[in-house]
Amino acid sequence: MYKRSKNNLHMHWDFIVLDMLCLAVSLLLVYWIGFGFTVEIDLMYGNIFFFLLLFDFFVIICTGAFQDVLTRGYWKEFLATFRQAVLIELVFVAYLIVMRSEQYWRLVIFLSGFYYLVLCYVVKIAWKAFVKKRRTLEHDSLLVVTCYDCAQHVAQMICNGVYENYKVMGIIILDRDLAGEEIGGVKVLANQKTMLDYICRNWVDEVLFDVPNDAQLPEGIVSGLSEMGVVVHLKIDEQSTDDGCKRLWNGSAIMPC
Repeated sequence: MYKRSKNNLHMHWDFIVLDMLCLAVSLLLVYWIGFGFTVEIDLMYGNIFFFLLLFDFFVIICTGAFQDVLTRGYWKEFLATFRQAVLIELVFVAYLIVMRSEQYWRLVIFLSGFYYLVLCYVVKIAWKAFVKKRRTLEHDSLLVVTCYDCAQHVAQMICNGVYENYKVMGIIILDRDLAGEEIGGVKVLANQKTMLDYICRNWVDEVLFDVPNDAQLPEGIVSGLSEMGVVVHLKIDEQSTDDGCKRLWNGSAIMPC
């Protein structure tokens, strides 16, 4: 039903365009600071301008710079943006050396990378928040049902964006009464006894059971969910490896756990 692609560039053209716009704005700001505000740009700097934009696009495509961009945290996003800024700075310097241009002082070169780093990082963080909020509003609501021993791992997967295509309402712990508490930043909504009642009173589109293979699902819960028209998924282990276990969700592999 849901298979995560290794190359998400086709899904993130918006981030690529924003990245290149941030670079363009940074280069324009640096030029205006160094040489005064003017609508006419020096031919040499214009060549650098377009060369760096093409280089930026080339690096993004070749390195998959925006793969899993929506699941990266603040620090990982900063490191990714910093690496991109350093590459652009190095290419900027190399281009000036090859062209033997001495009219661009060091501060201009430094500011171009600094402005790009700050502007691009802020824009990407803001755009990610917007995209996630929009996806949350548009997608089906999902409840994840698990046991107490698996709850921390399930909460971590939710926070890491494994179910980013769903509006995850929270988790339900079958073997303990922890309703109202939080585990790993994810709210516990009900237990085994109050689960069906909670779903009756709230809009739930789909329920995912993430429990050990040897665990027995409570009698009547699955049939009760089906009667209410709720789509039910069961996540099971297909095989174990040294790197972890490969999971199945309705027959489609999604990712190692």
